[in-house]
Amino acid sequence: MEKDIQKIKPTMDGKAVTRILKNCITLGYALLLEDSEETFDPMIEPLLGKQIEKKGNIWTIKLGDEQIEYSKDF
Repeated sequence: MEKDIQKIKPTMDGKAVTRILKNCITLGYALLLEDSEETFDPMIEPLLGKQIEKKGNIWTIKLGDEQIEYSKDF
């Protein structure tokens, strides 16, 4: 079980959610979507669909309009 699990709630500010998502994905932290409904923000669809791409030696994923580095520990 992960000790430091980052949590996202639907009531959180959009900028805070984006910041937490980016940190978790790039640093390989565990993430928990609390009180989630059946539908998710379209911004995280590539994450849910595991649409990860390899560019050179780096794995990336599109989050919103930005391509960010993806940690294999995520």
